[in-house]
Amino acid sequence: MTRVPRTGRLSLGFAALALLATALPGVAVAQPTTVALGQTSPGNIFATGATPSFEVSTPASSVSWTVHDYWGDETAVGTTPVTDGRALLQVPVDAVGYYELHVTAADGGGAAETSFAVLPEADRSATDDLRFGAQTHFAHGWDPEILVPLLTNIGVQTVRDAQQWQLIETAPGTYDFTVENGRFETFMEELGEASVEPLLNFGLYSPHHDGGATPYTDEGRQAFARFVQEVLAHYGDQIRSIGVYNEPNTPKFGDRGDGLADARPDYHAALAQVVSDAVQEVRPDVEVVAPELLAKTQDFAEGLPWLAEYLRAGGAEALDVVSVHPYRACCTPETLPADIADLRRVMDENGAADAPIWFSELGWPTNDRSEHTTERAQAQYLPRSYVLAFSEGVARYYWYNFMDHNSGPFGLLRRPGDPQGDYTPKPSYVAYAVMTAQLSGLPYDGADRVPGGVHSHRFSDGVTAVRAMWAPEAGTEVRLMTPRPLQVTDTMGVTRTITPYRGAVSLTLSGDPLYVRGNVKAVLHPRGAR
Repeated sequence: MTRVPRTGRLSLGFAALALLATALPGVAVAQPTTVALGQTSPGNIFATGATPSFEVSTPASSVSWTVHDYWGDETAVGTTPVTDGRALLQVPVDAVGYYELHVTAADGGGAAETSFAVLPEADRSATDDLRFGAQTHFAHGWDPEILVPLLTNIGVQTVRDAQQWQLIETAPGTYDFTVENGRFETFMEELGEASVEPLLNFGLYSPHHDGGATPYTDEGRQAFARFVQEVLAHYGDQIRSIGVYNEPNTPKFGDRGDGLADARPDYHAALAQVVSDAVQEVRPDVEVVAPELLAKTQDFAEGLPWLAEYLRAGGAEALDVVSVHPYRACCTPETLPADIADLRRVMDENGAADAPIWFSELGWPTNDRSEHTTERAQAQYLPRSYVLAFSEGVARYYWYNFMDHNSGPFGLLRRPGDPQGDYTPKPSYVAYAVMTAQLSGLPYDGADRVPGGVHSHRFSDGVTAVRAMWAPEAGTEVRLMTPRPLQVTDTMGVTRTITPYRGAVSLTLSGDPLYVRGNVKAVLHPRGAR
């Protein structure tokens, strides 16, 4: 649905009223009727079977409303009376998915809009391998009481967050985890209660060491490592992996302050070595994740020489996992496999052949600057990028970002204060929930031989088989050879059962993945096509 900004409509109305008031001095000008929407469930997120409902505040006698789904179809329309300025608007939505609600006050009054989601039921595996992660910023003040349930609702199993050195070490060698009203401990408690595993990323500086610069002396590196040990001791077995620094190959993060590190691979490899030794001393079971390399598609090849030098300088011996941030806002996820192959080549040649790969950050923003950064593109790219990463052996993938943040609109949710409402979903939030509901507990099993332009990837535990299928060119038809009915679930979670005709089921693919559950023998061109 194309939105007309409310500010544009209102400014035009005010301009017209201003002209009228100027033309007719002394004539009272009526103010436009306002309408505001409130939430009955945090973020307007509803479970299957619940009736989506919204609080309406307006002096109008009634409001009219319409609902559109992810596909742009109008799914519900109605009018709700208002009593004493308030009403409870209930929307009769009978399918899971992402929706947009537009509400207009009677008599040509004001309007408001928001988004909401009805999540599919899910029986996610309790023994999955922590593939499905998200970057959070609880260390920056996000509200864990609201957001942790919204994480677990969609199957997020692990989050990447931080404990901030510059705040917690209040004096040299003195650590206080209750600073900032205890928010560092609070979010860890909330994650623990929800069985969400934290990957804690460590950095970036302390005013008490190396002048607040990126650690570059032996003293600064040892102080950094002592802080890591203090965090491990404080939170105990809740921590099973730590990240060393963040995007050290960039001046923005790798060269804080006035020191000599200068985002150099040898300085950051030396830091990782000291941290690795410190972790081995107190918690040898904890995985060291490094170097958290930024490697955008535009300059992915430029980041690899930095990584090679880092690994040769001792970084390979200091890490258990190679972590990268392969952003590509310019491009589709289908560019990932070639870059992962180049990354593995560098690892193989520089002493890290046996290390797993984690995407500790990757996501697409929703700033509408190109066809690759719309909300629709984000919802399409999310499951495609996860599946392609798994197909190349990536062991974990942390979507950046769970909620819109200062770094930009990368979130699955909108931030507090957004005109659409606090924590309201984007389509990608539902796409994530459907992906985990379909694939959780099923290991990657391989890619099918398919017609050109088609992607079909199998996930199977030997009993249950699910295929993630899509074609970037919308309207691509395929024929699935099968002796039995197949369950086909779209990217918004709606499932239909299709019975084969003459041993085949025909599907039309697009950039929105379908999940096909059942016994598929082959994926072929449609009958008569070559």
